[in-house]
Amino acid sequence: GEQPPAAASSSGPAAAGGMDAMIAAAKRKAEEIAKRLSMQVNNRAGGGGGGGMMNLPVSSGAMHGDKKRKQINIPVHDFPDINFLGLLIGPGGKTIKDMQQQSGAKFMIRGKGSSKDGNDDCPDQPLHVLIIADTDDQMQRASQM
Repeated sequence: GEQPPAAASSSGPAAAGGMDAMIAAAKRKAEEIAKRLSMQVNNRAGGGGGGGMMNLPVSSGAMHGDKKRKQINIPVHDFPDINFLGLLIGPGGKTIKDMQQQSGAKFMIRGKGSSKDGNDDCPDQPLHVLIIADTDDQMQRASQM
């Protein structure tokens, strides 16, 4: 029996059948993420009607100390074969830009492996997305993406 996508127990897919099950679970998770991102991008593309598409001013990021911040770790160790950076950034940065426009929050990818040239301000931390928002509403929208 196939587990529903939301079933992420502490035993994990490795306990359910070794490496093959773990790879299958990672692929399902990646497809789920890609499908969700793709749907969001397509919804925002505004197929002629443009209804429901919100272009919010994006938070200016780390310039002000009163911003709301949330760190979401990326499970690279659980799913080493998935290119999370590519999924998050998208072709030419389109995916992450679209998420920023829709939520009004700023998304920054930080941590180990986030920078090719070593210009990361927290290279010893695990790979993560840092969300910076001006309002609770922006943070809630961004966190659901």
